[in-house]
Parts: sequence; structure tokens; C-alpha cells
Amino acid sequence: DPFVAPAFAMNAVDTGRVYRARTERRRLFATVRDRICRDSMSGMPHPLAVTVSLDGEVFRGCGGEPVSLLRDVDWEVARLDGVALQAEARMILRFGQDRRLSGVTPCSRFDGRYRVTGESLELGEIDTGGRTCPPERAMEEQLLLELLSRTRGFGIEPDGGLRLRTVEGRTLLARPGGKESR
Repeated sequence: DPFVAPAFAMNAVDTGRVYRARTERRRLFATVRDRICRDSMSGMPHPLAVTVSLDGEVFRGCGGEPVSLLRDVDWEVARLDGVALQAEARMILRFGQDRRLSGVTPCSRFDGRYRVTGESLELGEIDTGGRTCPPERAMEEQLLLELLSRTRGFGIEPDGGLRLRTVEGRTLLARPGGKESR
């Protein structure tokens, strides 16, 4: 049955908002919390945890756009395929508002496109423009580009880190806070 109420009342709470509406026969409460929620079907992270209570029956789910968790953060790569990077191997990823992925490595800059759906993160072809660098750094960059090209999903770790997953289950772990050299 449709629920039609004249107006919703909203109250701010520590971690989000609570909305209330009431008619003569029905009551609705919706709590929206600013915290990561993982969709139980797709595994996709969302920026909001939502609980709705309609006449005492409770429903839980996720809200907000998953892509908002990626955008406008300089992600510093910490691990490639489970191996920690050395300080001199500094790599930065940035997911822009324009669906462009950009970044820097010790060897080059790179640029590509990305797409987030309700169930996946896909990265398009990545263009690089670089300079000669030591073989170890070149191998790390090649591994980074390989993992990015095979990425099909992402997660946000409890500590705020970004985990990209390939179709084979390989991972790239990045931390927020790096600064992309422009």
C-alpha cells in the first residue's frame, strides 16, 4: 500500500539523520547514517546505511552512490598483489568527477576512464606517458597497470583504505591522503 504523509520531520543525529512521518493510521521512521554499508547481494559498498520502519516492520539497506566513495581522493597505493610498496615506489590514483582515472608513479603519469555500476567498477584502457626508470620500479608500474586493467570491483576497508579487486581475486590496496603531483 502506498504511504502518503503531509510532511516529513527531520532531526540531525551524531552520525546522520532521522526522518519521521505519521498519518492517522500509519507511522514511518527512516534513519540514514553516514557510514559504509555493504550491499548484501552485490557486495558493493555504499556511503549510507539506511533503516526504515513502517508500522513497526523494519527494513535495512544501503543508500547513496558507491562512486562517491572513490571520487576526489588522492589514493596512495600501499600494496600490489599483497606486496607492500617501498617509499620510493610511490604511486597515486585519483578518480575524478568526470569519470577519469589519473595517477602518477615513479616512472610516469597515467590517465584512463572508469565506470561504476550497481555491481562493479570497471577501468577502461589506461594511457601512460613516462620516462626511463629502474627495472624494479618499471616492474611495479607494470603490475599496477595490469591490476587496474583487470579490476572489476572495490571495497572500503574499516580503516578507510580502498581495495580494488580483479576478476581473479588479486588486489590493490590504497590509502587516502596521498597528493597527486600535477
